[in-house]
Amino acid sequence: MNETSARVERMRDQQLDRSIRAIAVIGIFALLSSLARSLATGWHPVMALHVALYLLLLVTLGFRRRLRFDFRAAVVVLSCFLLGLAALLSWGFLAFGPVALLCACILATLFFGRRTGTATAFLCLVVLAAVAVGVMAGGLVFDHDPGAFPRSTADWINGMMALALAGGIVIGALGAVSHQMEDLVRSLERQNGTLAENNRRLEQEMEERRRAEEERGRLERSLQTARRMESIGKLAGGVAHDLNNTLGSIVGYPDLLLEDLPADSPMRDILENIRKSGIKAAAIVNDMVTLSRNGVVATDIVSLTAVVGDYCAGPEFRQLRAYHPGVEVDLCLAEDPLYVRGSFFHLSKVIMNLASNAAEAMPDGGRLGILTEKRRVPEAPAADGGPGAREYALLRVADTGIGIAEEDLDRIYEPFYTKKTMGRSGTGLGMSVVWGSVQDHGGTIEVDSVEGKGTVFTVRLPLSEEAPREETPAVAGAGGGKGERILVVDDVEEQRQIASRILGRLGYSVCAVGSGEEALRYLSRASADLLVLDMHMEPGIDGVETLRRVLRIHPRQKALIATGYADAARIGAARNLGAGGCLPKPYLYEQIRLAVRSELDKPSTARG
Repeated sequence: MNETSARVERMRDQQLDRSIRAIAVIGIFALLSSLARSLATGWHPVMALHVALYLLLLVTLGFRRRLRFDFRAAVVVLSCFLLGLAALLSWGFLAFGPVALLCACILATLFFGRRTGTATAFLCLVVLAAVAVGVMAGGLVFDHDPGAFPRSTADWINGMMALALAGGIVIGALGAVSHQMEDLVRSLERQNGTLAENNRRLEQEMEERRRAEEERGRLERSLQTARRMESIGKLAGGVAHDLNNTLGSIVGYPDLLLEDLPADSPMRDILENIRKSGIKAAAIVNDMVTLSRNGVVATDIVSLTAVVGDYCAGPEFRQLRAYHPGVEVDLCLAEDPLYVRGSFFHLSKVIMNLASNAAEAMPDGGRLGILTEKRRVPEAPAADGGPGAREYALLRVADTGIGIAEEDLDRIYEPFYTKKTMGRSGTGLGMSVVWGSVQDHGGTIEVDSVEGKGTVFTVRLPLSEEAPREETPAVAGAGGGKGERILVVDDVEEQRQIASRILGRLGYSVCAVGSGEEALRYLSRASADLLVLDMHMEPGIDGVETLRRVLRIHPRQKALIATGYADAARIGAARNLGAGGCLPKPYLYEQIRLAVRSELDKPSTARG
């Protein structure tokens, strides 16, 4: 039942209650009149009926909240009809019997409609006709003055016609009003239904428009962030290239000097400090390379669950918990390995930075939650270019810390934008690295934060349908060179020198050239067991084109990629030509030793 129908029902209920009260008040006078007539003419059974019906009326009025509308209305109509019938049989036409019958017709029409009112009027006329026939035939005899009672047929017919006329007029009017009210109610219900449907559609359209506006705003913010990050990334990538070339000497030469110094030399500590500082600086540069989104992201199949598990079992996480003893950790890792295509190292940086920021956001203690699980998404790709696969791996890091101000949410991924003390809590690149790494893995990252309550970061990465390949781990103690000839190709003289010195120390025969063109001239008249090939060389041809031309001369030529900054497309092109591993700059003694030995030990096959 809608609101309009309910309102009409309440109105009819109120009309019935008013009618019952009015009849109860008037009934007192009718009851007194009937009592007076009974005292004058003697007790009569109609008096008992009158009292019983009046009591029934009072009971109906008293229990109106518990009795149904139809039952109460029927009691009122039936009471009027029985009183009218009893009055006609007891005292004739001149008493209140005809009036009571007329009231029964009116009330039946009012509460049950025109059809019921017409049927009631017909029944009343039948009763009047039966009483008239009884009086005319002498079957009914009244104790009161017979002169006051009509005896002729014409009088009875006139009385019946008057009652029929009055009843017809009242029934017709009330029936018309009732019918119009029903039509009005039905019309209002249809209009209300139409209005409700239109209102529902309008609300739905407004909700869709609101969602579209929110989505558009989110996409605009994402686009603005991506553009800012792209601009900053280009700058960071260029700086990273120059810094890596500069750091080559700071990191590489201490390794060579440490090899020559005795174990008890006082210079060892100094050189170790220089080397460690250089490695830390190289790590910062590596973050800048990640920020530029041109860093080399491995395309291995790795387990996100294993990445998170290894970090939480590692020394960095233990140190984090030691620094923040008031932080309780809730770790919930999926049983599924959650294989994704990407870099174990970069994914480790993601969880490390998110966990570190979460712990630092709880200076007074709190709860740090780390969760991984598999989720399903619609087949259509995400609007922001995120994972569109049916299933994805989810990483969620939540804290109960101080939260992030709303005005800061759009800037948290910008490099060096931080509310912490610069230099004491990281480099200001942590969230930038997270954003860049997630984007490089084809994923999305979302943040939900309330000041004073905490922050939740949610990372989604496309699941891989492939399983990881089993590889034989490199032997840490693998030997050095056996006199193999290695050609170092790099446009920076310092890089050529440090690579040549390390490789010479390892027992290799080394030749170094400063461009791709020089490398081609050298290989046209000689050969090399391995190329250590820089990807970014200016001026002249780059590493990819150099390798492509070399393979025309020596189809089985082995090569290692060396780079401090190169886009993934360029590295991928070189690997498609047959290049092996990638040597990151600045060069480290141990990295060169393992990478060169591993590549030389691989079987020689035609490449290109």
